[in-house]
Amino acid sequence: METMAAFARRLRLLLRSTAVLYLLTAAFLLGSAGIIYSRFTFAAFPDLYTPPSPGCRPDGEGSWSVGMFYGESPLKLQPLESRGVWRNESAAWPVANPVFTCASASDAGSPSNFVADPFLHIQSMIMALCAGDTFYLFLRPKTLTHFKGDIGVARSTDQGATWKYLGIVLDEEWHLSYPYIFSHEDQIFMLPESSKKGELRLYRALNFPLQWKLEKVILKKPLIDSFIINYSGHYWLFGSDFSAFGAKKNGELEIWYSSSPLGPWEPHKQNPVHNTDKSLGGSKCRQAFCFTMATFIAQDKTVVKLMVGSDCSRLRFLPQINTRK
Repeated sequence: METMAAFARRLRLLLRSTAVLYLLTAAFLLGSAGIIYSRFTFAAFPDLYTPPSPGCRPDGEGSWSVGMFYGESPLKLQPLESRGVWRNESAAWPVANPVFTCASASDAGSPSNFVADPFLHIQSMIMALCAGDTFYLFLRPKTLTHFKGDIGVARSTDQGATWKYLGIVLDEEWHLSYPYIFSHEDQIFMLPESSKKGELRLYRALNFPLQWKLEKVILKKPLIDSFIINYSGHYWLFGSDFSAFGAKKNGELEIWYSSSPLGPWEPHKQNPVHNTDKSLGGSKCRQAFCFTMATFIAQDKTVVKLMVGSDCSRLRFLPQINTRK
């Protein structure tokens, strides 16, 4: 006990000394100054480190993106960069393809590994393209939350130079893709692929482009990549049914016709009108378009798409294609 008491007395004497008090005070002041300095110095740089996007990871299905092509006709096309479109006056170079990637969706809060199956819908007051047109790009992002396809949309007000991703507009319990968009009697419709459901389902826009309602099931078949054109007084529905006996994957094509895009639909007497191995030059039909009174069937395996200004539809296309007339 005496030893502890003696130690306590020596400690009190040491703390009362001027030198020790000076050192403690100096340490306190220097520490406080350092804390204040660091707060003011580094507060201006709160986002020096940005964590990597959860999207755009390596994916077994590939790395798909969206590009745009323009031309005076569907058969004479040039990529977007040939038009010399600039994002703003301070940009160092023109806008170039691809115009929309997985990063575009991921950075907007929808982590995706890729974007595919784009379709373009243009809101224009006149038939020709003009500076005031609004472009809507419907596509299929591969989301990382459930690894199935949903339908998303992006918007551009500068003819495709820049895009703002608006998010997912159609989400079902099954896989969705290929959001074919068309107008009929002042209404806008979407015909997405729903082959996993075993049906071809038609949706109508309630609040374009964000809100859609199922209009009707137009065929009880698991069709792949279906679309509709209006040609020669009839509506023609194209699609591929790979579940059919003897169907060649990516090589089978069937056609139906009707007096209305809402049906009822009658099958072509020669269905399937095309059914051959894709290695021999055939592939699943992607979309038809009308041009100079002829119908062409574009066949492709990529997601680079084309916008067509007039005649019968908005078109999906690719750099290397096969067409059938």
